[in-house]
Amino acid sequence: ETYTSNSPTFSITAPEWPDDTKYFAGWVGTDITMPVNDVTIKQGSTGDREYTACWKDKTFLVTFELNGGVGEMEELVLIHHKLIKPEDPVREHYTFAGWYTDAALTKAYDFDTEITEDKVLYAKWNHITHQITYDLNGGTLDGQTGKIVIDANEGDVITVMKAPTRDGYTFKYWKGSEYYPGDSYTVTEDHTLTAEWEKAENNNGNGNNENGGNGSNNNGNGSNNGSNKNSNNNKAVNTGDSVDIGLLYIIMLCSAVCIALLLRKKKR
Repeated sequence: ETYTSNSPTFSITAPEWPDDTKYFAGWVGTDITMPVNDVTIKQGSTGDREYTACWKDKTFLVTFELNGGVGEMEELVLIHHKLIKPEDPVREHYTFAGWYTDAALTKAYDFDTEITEDKVLYAKWNHITHQITYDLNGGTLDGQTGKIVIDANEGDVITVMKAPTRDGYTFKYWKGSEYYPGDSYTVTEDHTLTAEWEKAENNNGNGNNENGGNGSNNNGNGSNNGSNKNSNNNKAVNTGDSVDIGLLYIIMLCSAVCIALLLRKKKR
């Protein structure tokens, strides 16, 4: 473009790249060391001037919303280039389930897609779940027998179930480790809680047997056969039992007095 000192003030028009892969980043040249978008030649200017257009690759910013995962991620991608899939993020108690284009996590992102605009990708997570098994061990709970299995999310705190019932037995606790109805339990893995039972005492005061045992008494003398622990208090006196020494002494003393009185009467 030519001009004279009498030419009116004008600006150099910004050029365009032949396709959409680059964008104009300014002019450098006469009296300009850093790129500027607008170059104006004022009326009265003299001398030759030379300006060179600067170009930059067109890129777009891809931001990764981790939704509770660890770290922050973002990447610049050239237009019409494909985004390289990053390493999967991590999140405690969850498994990563992919990148999605919407916050509602309804449309998975296709990494074969060319980038033509800024994007935000959202991480989807699936909660890790575990099975908590209640082994009723012969008991009944709300009409159910055998085992009751529930699914629970890892990291959740659940309330331990109420006690089951079993004829002839008293519920002690849930074994594995030792939990009582209403206790809090933090889910970390698959886990089994087994009902621990104690044999109920019968009307004759049998000893206690845990979990349907053989009924051994507390002194290890074999089966108690329903004998009462205090049965000695009701035992009848048998031949050969010891006689009270004090009672014998009184009888002998009375006999001696009677004999002495008889002998005295005879002397008179």
